[in-house]
Amino acid sequence: MRALGYPRLISMDSFRQCNFDAMADILLWLVKNYDPSFEVMEDIESEQDRIIFIKSIAMFMASKANIKLNTRKLYTADGYAVKELFKIASVLYEASRAHTKEDFDQIVQPPLDISSKLAQLKSCRILAVSITEQGSSLYDSLKLELELRDVRQQVISRPFDLRSMEAAVSNAVEALKVQIGETRSALEGLSADETNLVAKIEKRKTELERAEKRLKSLQGVRPAYMDEYEKIEVELVKLYEIYMDKFRNLAFLEQQLDEHDRLEQDKFEETEQSLKKMQTRLREEEMQLLRGDKEMHESVSNRPSRPHGKRHNNNTQKNTNSLSHKSGRSS
Repeated sequence: MRALGYPRLISMDSFRQCNFDAMADILLWLVKNYDPSFEVMEDIESEQDRIIFIKSIAMFMASKANIKLNTRKLYTADGYAVKELFKIASVLYEASRAHTKEDFDQIVQPPLDISSKLAQLKSCRILAVSITEQGSSLYDSLKLELELRDVRQQVISRPFDLRSMEAAVSNAVEALKVQIGETRSALEGLSADETNLVAKIEKRKTELERAEKRLKSLQGVRPAYMDEYEKIEVELVKLYEIYMDKFRNLAFLEQQLDEHDRLEQDKFEETEQSLKKMQTRLREEEMQLLRGDKEMHESVSNRPSRPHGKRHNNNTQKNTNSLSHKSGRSS
């Protein structure tokens, strides 16, 4: 039945007991699939109506499809009725299989092109997300069914108050009338606004046409100062070239000046360092000479006195003069 396209679910327990409604629905659906133009009375409330329903279908299938149906087994609507339904279903199934095979042989499968389906990927993802969200909301709503069922039954079982219903309907009608009046007034205001906007648009169009005509007339006229402007523009280009040459020369000279100042500063620092080294060396020599004079005086003072005093004094004076001459020279 699923292969044939039956829209409802059929469980294994559907025909363990008498289920005439399900059997009648399946039987009518099978006959309609076999011949959609078949007409039968679908009222099966009474026993006589059920008998007429089964007999008319059995006679139709016997005359059209040469299928003999057991009306008693169909009337019981149990497991035996399933065998009778299977007679019609098997014929329809074989016909659908043969038709599908012929169509499959005739159809040439086109080559699968995945790139053509990439555009549908985004829409499929969005659809999957929406299905998930709607499923979760449906699940949450079904949770409230147990609570709302009792409330719904109470409302249904409550006797209707015609006066309150008439009052509610009249109030709703009055509210609709008020809403209709507001809508009409809004439409009238919109029509007035539309007229004003159309007038403004026409005015703007006229101004635009005038401005375009004036622009065209001005574009065709050459200004009186245009020749002088072009001459000045040529001179400006020449002056700019001269300015750029001078600017580049000035930048080069400033760079050379900075380089010269740097070299002079390096020479000055080297000279200053050499002078400091010379001063340090001269101080060291002077200190050495002073130490030598001191040692000589000490050695002279420690010597024994000789008889030739005059000669000794002359030598001492010569040494003193030579030391003073050296010290003055070092200073």
